[in-house]
Amino acid sequence: MDQENNHSRADGTGGSKPPATAVKAAEIEDRFNFTPIWLLPILVLVAVGWLLWQELDHGGVEIMISFDNGRGITVGKTEVLHNGIPVGHVIRLSPSNDFDAVNITVKMHQRFQTLLTENSAFWLVEPQLSLTEISGLDTLITGNYIAFSPSSEGSLKSSFTALKRAPAMMGGKDGIRLTLRSDELPSLEIGSPVFYRKLKVGEVFSYGLSEGGQFVETQIYIQSEFTHLVHKNTRFWSAGGLKVSANMTNLEVQAQSLVSILKGGIAFYTPEWEKESPLVSNGAEFSLYSDYDTAEAGIPITIEFPLGVSLGDNNVPIRFHGQEVGRIRSVDVSEDVTRVIAEAIIKPEVKPALVAGTRFWIVEPKLGLDGVSDLDTLISGRYVAMDINKRVVAAAGSSVSHFKGMATRPATPIGAIGLSLNLETDALKGIDIGSPVLYRNVPVGFVQSYELKDSGLSIHVLIEARYQHLVNKSSRFWNVSGLSLEGDLRAIRVDMATIKSLISGGITFSTGKPDAEPAENGASFNLFPSQTIALSGDQEIEIHFDRADGLSEGTPIRFRGVEVGRITKLLVSRKKQGVAVKALIDSDKSWLMRKGVHFWLVEPELGLARSANLETLIIGPYINVEMPAVPGPEATRFIGKHREPDDIPKVTGLVIELVSDTLGSIQRGSPVYYRDFPVGEVTGYRLANPANRVIIIINIEDRYRRLISSESRFWNVSGIDVDVGLFRGASMRADSLEAILAGGIAFATPENPEQPIKPGQRFALASEAKKSWLLWRPEIWLH
Repeated sequence: MDQENNHSRADGTGGSKPPATAVKAAEIEDRFNFTPIWLLPILVLVAVGWLLWQELDHGGVEIMISFDNGRGITVGKTEVLHNGIPVGHVIRLSPSNDFDAVNITVKMHQRFQTLLTENSAFWLVEPQLSLTEISGLDTLITGNYIAFSPSSEGSLKSSFTALKRAPAMMGGKDGIRLTLRSDELPSLEIGSPVFYRKLKVGEVFSYGLSEGGQFVETQIYIQSEFTHLVHKNTRFWSAGGLKVSANMTNLEVQAQSLVSILKGGIAFYTPEWEKESPLVSNGAEFSLYSDYDTAEAGIPITIEFPLGVSLGDNNVPIRFHGQEVGRIRSVDVSEDVTRVIAEAIIKPEVKPALVAGTRFWIVEPKLGLDGVSDLDTLISGRYVAMDINKRVVAAAGSSVSHFKGMATRPATPIGAIGLSLNLETDALKGIDIGSPVLYRNVPVGFVQSYELKDSGLSIHVLIEARYQHLVNKSSRFWNVSGLSLEGDLRAIRVDMATIKSLISGGITFSTGKPDAEPAENGASFNLFPSQTIALSGDQEIEIHFDRADGLSEGTPIRFRGVEVGRITKLLVSRKKQGVAVKALIDSDKSWLMRKGVHFWLVEPELGLARSANLETLIIGPYINVEMPAVPGPEATRFIGKHREPDDIPKVTGLVIELVSDTLGSIQRGSPVYYRDFPVGEVTGYRLANPANRVIIIINIEDRYRRLISSESRFWNVSGIDVDVGLFRGASMRADSLEAILAGGIAFATPENPEQPIKPGQRFALASEAKKSWLLWRPEIWLH
């Protein structure tokens, strides 16, 4: 208490003032002193800033990758590597929503954020050991890892689906990508190598169907240092697996490498013999051939063989004088099932020979009646032979790709010198390629080939040069294959040219006029079925019949009993709805070829009233020809009938006409009587114009023509005349049995005619005779 008071006084609130020295000692000086405790917040701020910077710059980006399973992947241990450098790590594993996959959450380095696009790829790298591949052995030590292939192309994304295996070579900046097209996928897979001269220069990185599904497209990559090897004419082929071809004399095994055997592959090359073509650019398309042979040959052709040709497998070689120049790749039958179509590949060096005129034929062992040939093919196998002619190649304008093949070896080489002829016929009838062409039974040529045409068949023959003078425009060719029998009941003739023609067929010819104009190369002739038809005549005519009954090839044509020609062919006539008969008339009988000439078929006629043409029962039917009274102009087309025309007059005799109301039982050949004695016959009849009467034409023999006068009377004596009366009884009268059956005409003359009548005069024909006519008894001298 006392002390407080003392202080109060000292402050002047009471008591005396303090001394001056005491006041000076009480002054205070302000000073800043740094304390270490302030370092703690500063360090905290620096640590927070460093962590923020690390998070922003190195914290990374989280993405999700979907795998089929999580085998070999560990959280915090499995890394994501790019070119061996860690670029991320696995931070979380979880199953997918449908539990069919495993979602792997990966934290990637921040600097790779712009490379996480839709074209980026992830896949798991683990040890691989197989016949075709050994990889990922480093993971036996380091453990499995996820490989990353970045790409800056495409849009950014944060979820990916892992590849099932490492992708193939995707290509660099300087390499090229190519598309190979094939009919089917060859023996290869993604990653299969691409070879050039057995050196790996690229890989297959994808394959699939084309847009329309017509082809298989294989994508390959060629490394930049080898792009100069690919030109527009480069050939690619499948080099996978083994190719083995063998026969009795040769065993050939082709393989590119052990890898290509196991994994498949593709090889390519550029033909050195072809003109250099430009290099290709990225995205070029090529054909992918099935094998080396196909790729090397390169020129496709088509060969048509006759139906029945056996080509065996689809790899038959094509040889030219023993050297292989191609192979048959496929064999099929044409749509109309008439030919065998062979698709072949020919080596490019043979391209100049692929012109019109080149021939192909099958070579195989043959054993026949005419010999044994090509026994070497029992060991080496059948093949297709090729034959070319230098003259044809030199003269040819452009190449062709379609050829006609032959079943057998041609009889003569394609360049043989001689006369080439075309023989037109309906059918081969025993003739084949190689069949001989004979002249007086001496072989002077051969059948080279034949081809079908709309109107029949064309046979190509070659006459040797030393014999071609034997052929001219008058030559006739006919078939002598096998045996030829010709004849009737009176005689039979057997023709056989040679034993060879009996076995392999043959053709022979005859030249009627040695001084005729020579035949030109390529001339056409008719090939007749027999010698008889071939030598029938020179002038061709056509006769139209309403039906073919009794007609056949070889039927003779006769004029008054003399043979003047023969039928050569029967054709159905669509326009006239009948049969068109082609016939040959002898050149010296060409005067028969006139308008109005009558042709009719003569056949046997048997009947109670009349029998005729009985000789045709032995010699066979024939066509009769008769000239009209007034021949017309020259003609080659005629109308034929199956019976003799009604109005053809006899060559001799007196021709007169009778006018009657009806024909009755009168017919052609009915007799004409004078005092019951036959002096003529009915030769024809026709309706009058107008048709109210019948005109009957009769012919009176020359020696009895004086019996006719203008006063003569004619009546019908056909049948039996019966007269019955109530008081006088019945009477019956008949001139003769022939008149009863065949009908007949009688006449009487009242007096000796002063002068003969003219031909064609008309008389009335009475139905019966008047009694006065029967009493006429003129004395008429016949001479």
